[in-house]
Amino acid sequence: MIEVAASLVVLILTSQLLLWDLQACDRGVAAVQNSHHEETEVALLQLEQSLTTMRLNWPKSSQTQLALIDQKGKSFLLTFKLRDGQLKTKREVVLTNPSNAGYMPLFFQVRSIKWQYQAPLLELDLVLLDRTHFYRTYLVKSV
Repeated sequence: MIEVAASLVVLILTSQLLLWDLQACDRGVAAVQNSHHEETEVALLQLEQSLTTMRLNWPKSSQTQLALIDQKGKSFLLTFKLRDGQLKTKREVVLTNPSNAGYMPLFFQVRSIKWQYQAPLLELDLVLLDRTHFYRTYLVKSV
């Protein structure tokens, strides 16, 4: 009888330790997701700042790609790309020049992106792989 009671105590203690470990893992995953969302918020602010100095060429744009022109007349594309093959974790939105000679990643782990332009407002609908949804509207000058 004492052996059964001792084994039950050990079982309860082991279960409690596993539960605490799972709770710690859950807090760690939440912290990583929050830091990723903070990176996305910073990227959205960078995009907003860039759009104030650029003009939109909507006729050469689409719902997944923006054609932009800076103050010096240089063209840039803001486009959705799959990097490193078809890996889902490498889905990015990048800023490139039309000849694809280099790029700057803006958003990471993107499920979908959609642009809508109704002069002078540009609407962004961004969904990340973890299904976090970002919706922004920007005031943009057109060509």
